[in-house]
Amino acid sequence: MVVRIRLSRFGNRHQPFYNIVVAQARYVLQRSRFAPKFRSRDMTPNSSFPLAVPSELQTACRRGHETFLPILNHNVKGSRLTSPSAIYRSARDSKPLEVIGTYNPVPQIPTGLSEQEAKVAKPFKDIALDSARTKYWLGVGAQPSDPVWRLLSLAGLVIRKSGTSSQTQQRTTKKATQ
Repeated sequence: MVVRIRLSRFGNRHQPFYNIVVAQARYVLQRSRFAPKFRSRDMTPNSSFPLAVPSELQTACRRGHETFLPILNHNVKGSRLTSPSAIYRSARDSKPLEVIGTYNPVPQIPTGLSEQEAKVAKPFKDIALDSARTKYWLGVGAQPSDPVWRLLSLAGLVIRKSGTSSQTQQRTTKKATQ
């Protein structure tokens, strides 16, 4: 069973409010039975993927215990790689395994401050998280989605992903020119 930690929206339509939930993966990707069989000349020596599939996609498709295989659709002008088929194991609005926190993305103004403190205070986004249960689910092997990964890195539970933002690119160019 593939377990994900993701955001689940609830509340009024115009007031977004999210639960941080642990849920079974919505779908598991696998090769369709209607996908064409590949001949041995289309295969690389020690691979079950055709030559047309780049190596990055091959490694991305071999996560966890299950192998996710891309599908080749054949048309008149040749074959092209399309999205994998999906087997839906749980409904979109099914109950989660556990709610481990809440997240309110709308900035809140702090209350109970004096006038001088209120002028300097910045609005904040409310994040409530049960860190013990989150550590448990991460230890068991639950995979957080990208937005949840960002929230967990703010809480200090996971290491921040090293992305290429514009600020880091500017820093590297400044260091290179010096």
